[in-house]
Amino acid sequence: MENQLKLLIKIQAIDTQLQKSEEIKKKYYDDIEAIEHELTGEEGTFAKQKEELQNLEKEHRRLEWALDDVLGRRGKAQDKLFSIKTNKEYQAALQEIEGIKESVKKQEDEILEIMEQMESLRGALKKNEEHLKKTRAEYAQKKKQVEEALNQYLQDIEGQKEKREALVKEINPQALRDYTILREAKHGLAVVMTRNELCLGCNMKIPPQIYNLVITGDDIIHCPSCRRILYIEHEPEHIKTDTGIPGK
Repeated sequence: MENQLKLLIKIQAIDTQLQKSEEIKKKYYDDIEAIEHELTGEEGTFAKQKEELQNLEKEHRRLEWALDDVLGRRGKAQDKLFSIKTNKEYQAALQEIEGIKESVKKQEDEILEIMEQMESLRGALKKNEEHLKKTRAEYAQKKKQVEEALNQYLQDIEGQKEKREALVKEINPQALRDYTILREAKHGLAVVMTRNELCLGCNMKIPPQIYNLVITGDDIIHCPSCRRILYIEHEPEHIKTDTGIPGK
């Protein structure tokens, strides 16, 4: 069975990764949401343009109906000229016809202006529809890539959880409880390295006799100041000289 200290170091590495997983998962979901939001924005713009075109078409039909009505009135007014007997009635009829002509011209100008707007908007819609079609395909591909990456990441996390469960079975229950309490109290850092007689968790000096116990043994040793579990990384044998002094 692997010694308890090494098991705790491995579990803390997994726990640290699991702690970060929620933040990483959130980023994946945020990326997916951003892709969907951007696409929704473009689709919304396109929908508004279509609605604008529909409104212009409705207004165009209304103006044409109104123009037909005015043209009908002009025809009736012109027909009345043949039945008029007095000069006064004749002048009044001419004024009426002139007013109708001005109304016709005004409505024809409005119709022409709307037709120009419709033509311009139809051209923009056609162009935007092609762009939107391409954009949808690009966003679908981006979303697929992010979702695949997320699914792979979630699978890796599940694998880490399984490894942790296997390690837990090998750890002394009391050691695991101590580790869990320390991890909650020390913001996720229960097991820390020591170097040059310093605890790298609280940066406090460790008494020489305790530091020697950390160096020479694999027992669980706590920092006298912060109570974190201490360990030391031994330098590989191949960088030692015959003197046994590392780095010399």
